[in-house]
Amino acid sequence: MTETKNEAPLSSGIPSRDPGRCTCGRDPFAGLPPEAVPKPGERKSDLRQSTCPACGVSYWTNRDTDLCIECTGKPHHGA
Repeated sequence: MTETKNEAPLSSGIPSRDPGRCTCGRDPFAGLPPEAVPKPGERKSDLRQSTCPACGVSYWTNRDTDLCIECTGKPHHGA
């Protein structure tokens, strides 16, 4: 007789890497195939680093303008 490997399929039909243990608390991606596991640093952020052209402060923002919050409300007098 040939012995088959017993793998416990998950609800998605993908066999788990270690069917005897639940790793959902330690590794939430344990049931995914290796190519579907997100890589570290893959997370995209809406924040970008900017320098205010009026006062020179460097800060992180998700706004379209480069002016910092303090300089946004100030009147700017151009030469």
